Amino acid sequence: MAKLSKLNADQFDDIYQTFLADDDQTLQADDWRPLFAPRSGPIADYCGYVLEDQGRIVGMLGMLFSERIVHGQERSFCNLHSWMVDENHRGHSLLLMRPALKLADCTLTDFTPTSDVCRISKRLGFVELESALRILLPAAGRRREARGIELIDDVEQISQQLNDTDTQILNDHRLPHLQHMLVRIGSDDCYIVFSRVERHILPYCHIHYVSNKPLFHRRSAAIRRQLMKTTGGRFTAIDARTVRGLKFPFSFVVPMQSQQLYRPAGVEPADIDTLFSEVSFLNLTTFPSLRHTLRRMRQFSPNGWRKQRASLQPG
Repeated sequence: MAKLSKLNADQFDDIYQTFLADDDQTLQADDWRPLFAPRSGPIADYCGYVLEDQGRIVGMLGMLFSERIVHGQERSFCNLHSWMVDENHRGHSLLLMRPALKLADCTLTDFTPTSDVCRISKRLGFVELESALRILLPAAGRRREARGIELIDDVEQISQQLNDTDTQILNDHRLPHLQHMLVRIGSDDCYIVFSRVERHILPYCHIHYVSNKPLFHRRSAAIRRQLMKTTGGRFTAIDARTVRGLKFPFSFVVPMQSQQLYRPAGVEPADIDTLFSEVSFLNLTTFPSLRHTLRRMRQFSPNGWRKQRASLQPG
């Protein structure tokens, strides 16, 4: 009989050899380990659940907890990832999800579900997030756009100038592939967490977190030029829902290749980013293949092509 128990960091080697080692050939054990590392906060003693049968792990569900400040209030989040069950124990798969569903005051997210997981999760109360990327192309900037901007990319220097909330974010994201930038204009700051993604023909810069969206929007051209220079990316991508309502010159929206799901607890879709998730911790791509993009654009509207072209306006 399969037994359900909490997953802790001490079990990482077991779950890695059993499930994770063959999940993605581009990832090694040290890439996965931060997802299962001990964390600070009210929920710190586990990082998911496992199913065991006669002392052998036969199933797992990873859970990455975080406490975020949303519109001045502290909100709890739990990113679900790596829901994997041995073929002979698939009938017990839902046991792994039950504890997560009992977290009534916690917003649950799943950014990389398979089609089967999507189908099951929707029956359990999950709904779809807006799954699209805002692509920011290199923008020709005027000299005055760069005036008065200070761009700081030294992590130690940045850490000394952040508020307590962003300092904790920086400390939680000291990973080799994640980069940090502080944009300063006078007394106004914007802290950005981003990475270079290389899982496509064209490398690009993926923004995972922006602390000051109005400032980012006002000086987008200068900031994106620096981000692409820093990463060597050919363009910059950010989750479209997190910048909804903001118009960026030389930009357009593409649908992601897979759906994203959430079960909200007091937050709106625009409040949900990928900062504390397998997307940022594993540096996964959410950018679709060209074939998928063309297919989805045609599905959106008979005028989909014209709508995309119209969004590429100089500014």
